[in-house]
Amino acid sequence: MEWVLLNNEGCGKSMDRQIRLLSGTAYFGSEYDDVLPALARTRLAQTRKRITERMKDADGSGAGLYWDARACLDRLDAVLLQAYRMRRHANFWYWKPAPGSPGVAELVPKSLLVITATEACVDFESLLFHGRAALDRVTLMIDRMQNGNCSSFSSFSNILRSIVPPERSRRLQALVSECAVVRSVLLSGPDRKGLRDQVAHRAAFSEGTTILFTVFRCADGRLLVFDAKVFGVSVIHTACALAAEIPYLVINMITVALGFDEPEPMTAFRGSWADPFIDRDEFISENQEHLRFPVGMRATHGAFTMNWQRVRPELFNRAIPFAPTFTRI
Repeated sequence: MEWVLLNNEGCGKSMDRQIRLLSGTAYFGSEYDDVLPALARTRLAQTRKRITERMKDADGSGAGLYWDARACLDRLDAVLLQAYRMRRHANFWYWKPAPGSPGVAELVPKSLLVITATEACVDFESLLFHGRAALDRVTLMIDRMQNGNCSSFSSFSNILRSIVPPERSRRLQALVSECAVVRSVLLSGPDRKGLRDQVAHRAAFSEGTTILFTVFRCADGRLLVFDAKVFGVSVIHTACALAAEIPYLVINMITVALGFDEPEPMTAFRGSWADPFIDRDEFISENQEHLRFPVGMRATHGAFTMNWQRVRPELFNRAIPFAPTFTRI
């Protein structure tokens, strides 16, 4: 294995990092893989290795199958990059309204900070696109094994009917059934559009953004950190779920389709970063005696207004300690 350092002069301003050369193909090292927990990273590395070994021994259509599997992991690399970026956005201690202005660490009790976090929303949009592309690519690989050529994950349930042996079909279906967030935001049905379809074909991300990222410091010094919402979907919370579910599906679908190993459980893919973000709408109350509480809400021309709603007291059980951490993630 050879390591090469690419510098800014030779490869563009964003490429100042190491890459690994394997079988003549370059891909980024573990910098983005570490958005996965250790067990999932190990399974990903094992799957890469087995595909490469099979490629060396296969020829004809067999080699094509392993090239397909390799392409699926290339797509997954793009998902891991976007998940890495979303994990950085989730470190809200870095949030500031503008360069040089006070941030979360400077909040005093009974004050709040509202952040539009446009870059975080754009990266979330990219995570949706790359996530769906990865699932489309693994769908194509599996359908080609049945002499088909379908590349739409939305049609995966139809493809399962033609897979033999039937036990393999049941195992693949069980994997998809585990991923509720993937099914909700990356798939559309006859009577509903998933979030990915909404932002890809029907509306700009900004049009669907309602609640903005809001951080409130309570009187006792603790923090309430509210997630942004786009077309009713919580941004950071959903990104955290997709960062587990998409690798779970891609790696395990390859594993089952190629007969490598038993699938890794979902628990091996969860918990790659902390998720203290709150969906304010889950705590809205009709009780007129409950406290009215504000979060930022998008208005016109990039401005925002405060959206006040009565909330259940349980909301304050979700407050976290005020302990600024500026760790590299």
